[in-house]
Amino acid sequence: KSYADVKPWHQIGILRHFPFSSAKQRQTVIVQSAVGPPFSVNDPTAGVISVFCKGSPEALQKLCRPDTLPAHFETTLCHFTSQGYRVLALAWKPLGRSTDKLNSPEGLRLGNNAWELEYHTLRREEFESELNFLGLIVLDNPIKPQSIPTIEELSRAKLHIRMATGAFC
Repeated sequence: KSYADVKPWHQIGILRHFPFSSAKQRQTVIVQSAVGPPFSVNDPTAGVISVFCKGSPEALQKLCRPDTLPAHFETTLCHFTSQGYRVLALAWKPLGRSTDKLNSPEGLRLGNNAWELEYHTLRREEFESELNFLGLIVLDNPIKPQSIPTIEELSRAKLHIRMATGAFC
């Protein structure tokens, strides 16, 4: 299928972005699906605000609801990391719909900015909790061709070479 064949075509916008942090081992965005023409306020997918988080499986495991983690999570992670693959985890949670607040007393007072004011005042940790685990992304990160001569030289010098992969197990 081409993009034109996918119905309905959904657009999302980033409302807030928490950049990757080495200390936190993750990156998070708050997004909203499109509202307005050609999208109807009555469309259940219009105005949906969600949190999406990607990062190290170990970090996201602590942030996800336990009932969303598969029973074989650690075994699967160990399987791939022990083979030298780089593994990232994905998680998400819904925050609600921007259109939900339009008819509330707060929404009537603040208008379309009700959600914007709310999501700008919350701390990162408030978004990054009780997430739903989505899955793992397994990446192959082969040795760069220009590194091979250096590795061969070190091997000839009888030095033991190990690759630091951040393996889980």
